[in-house]
Amino acid sequence: MFSIIRQTLRAQAATRSSAPALTLAARRLQSTASTLSSTCPSCGRPLPTRLPSCTNCWTIGDVSPSEGCHDILSVPSGPNPFRVDTKELRRNFLKAQQACHPDMWSARGEKERLLAERLSSRVNDAYKTLQEPIPRAQYLLELQGMGIQEEEPPLEDLEALSEVMETMEEIDSSADKATLDNIKHHNDARMDETIADLESAFDIPDYNKAKAELIRLVYWDRIDKGIKHKMHQFH
Repeated sequence: MFSIIRQTLRAQAATRSSAPALTLAARRLQSTASTLSSTCPSCGRPLPTRLPSCTNCWTIGDVSPSEGCHDILSVPSGPNPFRVDTKELRRNFLKAQQACHPDMWSARGEKERLLAERLSSRVNDAYKTLQEPIPRAQYLLELQGMGIQEEEPPLEDLEALSEVMETMEEIDSSADKATLDNIKHHNDARMDETIADLESAFDIPDYNKAKAELIRLVYWDRIDKGIKHKMHQFH
């Protein structure tokens, strides 16, 4: 993994003398009005979640493909869609899964079981998307047509580029767990700082800056995985 990243970074360093200026994105996040309701369209009773899954009259429906992850899990998408209360997200995820779990609907018929499977899959996907900063930021940028497409996205920040290369060399040459712990402590701080910068970028919003910060975070995250992989050698 490190050899591939190192080759990519060295190629970038050889061809770039300065990072391009970033411009403020002109538009804010587009939001489609949610079609989800807090009451059952069949019996009119309150629903345990905003999903079309009612255990009072045992009717279950589907959700629109355009329904956003925030709406599916009933977490606020504003004023900053990147800022998510992960404890609330977890609670809402468990409640949503309970409402549409296929095992609970299997006795109601094949149609209901299949609807429950699709609904449960949408809930799982929404949770995986919003749970961690990298897929959350990627999702929000994709809404703007600005998601990262490359497996090895170019790192334009030359200072960060140098940090990545130096850190990878330190990991490769580390001979004990204490050294790796120190590298991890420093990398954790960089990750926290970049996540804070990502949140600020979505606050403005400046999607060009958000994309640049996401790319930085992707590399810090790969360094973190490399540290953990190396640590296994000392166990």
